[in-house]
Amino acid sequence: MRLGDKIKKIRDLKGLKQEELATLLNISPQAYSKIERNETKLDMERLKQIADIFGVSVEAIEQFDDKNLFFNHMQECKDSVTINNYYNSDQAVFEKIIEQQKELIAQQKEEIAFLRGQLDRLLKSNIK
Repeated sequence: MRLGDKIKKIRDLKGLKQEELATLLNISPQAYSKIERNETKLDMERLKQIADIFGVSVEAIEQFDDKNLFFNHMQECKDSVTINNYYNSDQAVFEKIIEQQKELIAQQKEEIAFLRGQLDRLLKSNIK
């Protein structure tokens, strides 16, 4: 996943609109859109501004992986109180992640069904 894709995913998870982020960064919405489309190379200062708006480190953005976000955060938490407090404060974020994972699973099930059908057709054609 490229940097602009990671920024877009985090922005979505934080519930921010492109226009809001553009305003906070003091750039046009078009310029911000280019960041998410990976058409603009970010310098460290701009990346730090984005990280500050998201409330995360630059490293967190660079290492972001939406597939492992929930698991990794739980590994970083020290005890169940921290986990519960985090979950309660960011429940909407986790619900969005869960919904995205459900969509991914549904897509993968469809792909498996399609591939099974292809395999069955190939096997039947080889038997004849």
